[in-house]
Amino acid sequence: MSRFFKFGKLHVTKGNGDKLLDILLTASKKLKRSRALVGKCPKCGNNIVLKKSFYGCSNYPECKFTLAEHFRKKKLTKTNVKELLEGKETLVKGIKNKEKKPYNAVVKIGEKGYIDFISFSK
Repeated sequence: MSRFFKFGKLHVTKGNGDKLLDILLTASKKLKRSRALVGKCPKCGNNIVLKKSFYGCSNYPECKFTLAEHFRKKKLTKTNVKELLEGKETLVKGIKNKEKKPYNAVVKIGEKGYIDFISFSK
């Protein structure tokens, strides 16, 4: 029985003992994992990973720390998330108010673990 895998423009068929495909699969999985890692959990120190629609601690269920992927309907950049996880304030650009006018906001993770608005910014 053989399986067919596609890596970009490279197409590989797996037969028994195909070492090349095993190496490519392992490398692909490691690359996907490394892209998902964004920082360290402020509660327990383990990795924070991107889930489908939020960031969460890789030590779940022992640690239940999560962080929203959006702030006021604006998707946070990886830089925003890294700064928040380090306990720093970060600038979120292009948030839209009810009248659809954009503004920038400085935010920080608050005491309860939510993203808190600190101030407006230019």
